[in-house]
Amino acid sequence: MHKITFHFYRSEFATLVGMIPDPGQYSRWDILNGKSLEEIALLEWRSRITPQQLLTWHLRDRSKQYAVSMPVSVAIALWLRCRQMELTIDVQMLSDKIDYTLVEHGFSPKFLPFTSHA
Repeated sequence: MHKITFHFYRSEFATLVGMIPDPGQYSRWDILNGKSLEEIALLEWRSRITPQQLLTWHLRDRSKQYAVSMPVSVAIALWLRCRQMELTIDVQMLSDKIDYTLVEHGFSPKFLPFTSHA
């Protein structure tokens, strides 16, 4: 499985975690029968983030960037989620960083799945 490493500030990581609902709110039945593959990938990745990791991120220096590795499927699903959300400044900054990192790793937005090119 190919992974991509992102470098996030504390506020960007908080935005990232806030975009993905807590998987504890759903039953397996709800996830498997009512969610798309992209949503399942995001929920599965989010389920690996422990409360201790969230506390660690909350206590980190806000002026430094920290590395976060995630599978390509999760990065693309996150990219799609950013496209579906209402753009706030935080979401726009996160979306730009995801775009830049995906392109830097050889992906082109026109070849990413489920995009419209009107």
